[in-house]
Amino acid sequence: MKRYEWIFTAAALVMLIISACTGLVQPIRSDDLIRLHVIANSDSPEDQALKLHVRDRLLLTFGEKFKEFPSIEQARHTIQANLSELEKVAASEINSRGFSYKVKAQLGTYPFPTRVYGDLVYPAGNYEALRLVIGEGQG
Repeated sequence: MKRYEWIFTAAALVMLIISACTGLVQPIRSDDLIRLHVIANSDSPEDQALKLHVRDRLLLTFGEKFKEFPSIEQARHTIQANLSELEKVAASEINSRGFSYKVKAQLGTYPFPTRVYGDLVYPAGNYEALRLVIGEGQG
């Protein structure tokens, strides 16, 4: 495991323990959510920055459309129906930043490490996700 991954994992575990002890943890129901996972071409600082730009562009473009659905089935259907559009928007952002990486959007179940976002903790495990892979997807 790379050094920064160890640091991030350790920090996430500390946050999880502190949150659990102080009662700040909000339980996450993984059966009614679809996560977004953008994977960078590599671990280079440029590719990691590009990943964040692509993520932000996707959230700005599709955030409202994908925000609330009457059911998880409707969310799956809408995401599946928009995979090519998601790829187009991501490719446009990639190209506008001077890169020429290919991009692939997929809906499936993928492993995730523990993640802490404010007072929300997503435990490590398999989650349904919209995964967008940039280039080689090694980052």
